[in-house]
Amino acid sequence: MAGIGFKLRQLTRQGFEVQGYLGAAVVSCGPWLFTVVSLLLSQWIAGQDRDLDLYRALITYAFAFSLLFTSLFQNVVTRYLADRLHQNDASRHWPALAGVSAFVVPGCWLLGLALFGGCPIALSQKIQAVSLLVLTSQNWIYTIFVGAVRAYRWIVLAFALGSAATILAAHQVNLLTAFVLGQFVVGALLVSSLVREFPIGPRQWDFEWVHYIRRYAGLGTAGTCMQLAVWAGVFTYWVSPEASSVAGLRFFPRHDLCLFIGMLSTVPTVTLFFLQTETSFYEAYRAFFFGILEGKIRLSDLQLHKSQMRRILLGSLTRVARVQFLVSLPLIFYSSEVLGWLGLPQEWSLNLQLAVGGSLMLAFFQCAVILLYYYELYTQAALVCLVFLCIQTLFAYLSLGWGPESYGIGLLLGSLIGFAWSAQLLRNHIQSLEFYTFTGQPMPGTLDKVPPGEEFCRQVRKDGRWLVDWQSL
Repeated sequence: MAGIGFKLRQLTRQGFEVQGYLGAAVVSCGPWLFTVVSLLLSQWIAGQDRDLDLYRALITYAFAFSLLFTSLFQNVVTRYLADRLHQNDASRHWPALAGVSAFVVPGCWLLGLALFGGCPIALSQKIQAVSLLVLTSQNWIYTIFVGAVRAYRWIVLAFALGSAATILAAHQVNLLTAFVLGQFVVGALLVSSLVREFPIGPRQWDFEWVHYIRRYAGLGTAGTCMQLAVWAGVFTYWVSPEASSVAGLRFFPRHDLCLFIGMLSTVPTVTLFFLQTETSFYEAYRAFFFGILEGKIRLSDLQLHKSQMRRILLGSLTRVARVQFLVSLPLIFYSSEVLGWLGLPQEWSLNLQLAVGGSLMLAFFQCAVILLYYYELYTQAALVCLVFLCIQTLFAYLSLGWGPESYGIGLLLGSLIGFAWSAQLLRNHIQSLEFYTFTGQPMPGTLDKVPPGEEFCRQVRKDGRWLVDWQSL
């Protein structure tokens, strides 16, 4: 995120606070918001299409399982690209994309056939649903590669034009076909950005990123468990006897719609955290670690930078919480009025409150996990996300026997426990940051035995000698 972070820092220094917030909002939530808007407007345009429920279910399944499937690769591939670009090696960008696609495309086709092959729908609808799953999954992968070269505006532009294409196509074709066309446009624009940034070299394939799956197993596990946990509650309600069904595809409006509103309410948290992290927190983080790498810093200065980092982090989280509560609390206190305004049943009021509260804690939890990534606490992040997955699934299942008013309690309890645990891990790590930083270095003469995840340790040695004599500090 260094590229957009630089621009955001520049804007905030110049006093353009509004531009900074808008930039953070567009980059962090733009693709998701454009997709949501295109779905809502396309449904409105479709009107009374008799197959509208079927198309909506097919689109929901395609997007849900594309996110789950690509979560296996996203964090690991992002780390791999970051390492390559840090070494000024851009020659593997296209080969790595080809290597990832060699897994994603066939895997999504098989997954799509398993999901939609047995549905009692037309063959053309099955093909479109599988194609949508493949295209959407590839677009998530393209986004990683385009984001690695800091072309964030192009990502937003691609999703904006893709959403526009979906809305325009909805006038002429059905909703499913419109979304397939829209995702095709998104993919074409993202690929054109890569073509502009990187020439296609003689090397065709690169599978070195596969080794990162084992090397950074905690990072990949954390991303997969986090994404799976978010959907675990949804899937639990989908398979319950109370769920609705269309063409064999299950859905649960009472929980799904409330969760959608709750997730939409977290946009301020994501935006503000993104801005705060990429500006003030990054400056303190960089001052601490680059001071060590340069080898011209005293222990007292390191402790000063650490105190500043901790103070900025606490202040940023406080501001994020204050803003998000201003959005979430009215939704909780006036849930009945919100449901009435949206034309939804009043008896869903408690479910909406649980969904908003759960989404609120989930947003805080995800922020804490990102900070764990900053300090390369991948194993700890994976364990926390795994526990979150178990709690979310368990209480979602138990709530089916507790009654409709408890639907959504799993997300609230799971994310609350996950956030509390990850916040404590962050607190303990930052409190002893000097100890963990220097004791994590390999001993002289053991550079080739650096444990996985210790890229920092590789940088503190130059020409066979240590840049920092940490024993003398």
